[in-house]
Amino acid sequence: MAAGARGEAPVKRARAFPIIFTLMASLAFGGLTNRCDAQAATPIESTVSGMTSIPEKHFLVKLELDGKELLLNLQVKNTTARCVNSSDPEFKAMQGSIRRTQNGVFLVVLRNESRTLSQLWIFRKDGSAAIREVPDRGELQSAVPVEGDSLEPPKKP
Repeated sequence: MAAGARGEAPVKRARAFPIIFTLMASLAFGGLTNRCDAQAATPIESTVSGMTSIPEKHFLVKLELDGKELLLNLQVKNTTARCVNSSDPEFKAMQGSIRRTQNGVFLVVLRNESRTLSQLWIFRKDGSAAIREVPDRGELQSAVPVEGDSLEPPKKP
């Protein structure tokens, strides 16, 4: 017997959209995934409350892709990022956009001919950023300011 025949209103598919969207967003941003303790200690909120843009400089970005560590040197200017050096030649042509989602937190989307990387950069007071990929798989990833196009981490004072 159909739902309408019993005097019940038929279920509208439009009502399911907000539930499905919320579930997908939770999965994409790591709300329902297993994360390591170190990453769980990095909140989505930034400790830099007044930061409305990423400083124009180079950042050494440490990523984990396909189980391997990848280093990228990204040059940030205005609302764009461009890879100027990489430990893997496939990523040297990456470039993309930066959009602030809240103070100290930025969505960085990088593309080349074969890949798209979507990341949240969550800035800390020391100028570095924790990186969470979309979707997040629990990797510990980061970006630190460096001089020029170096793939060497900065010396600690």
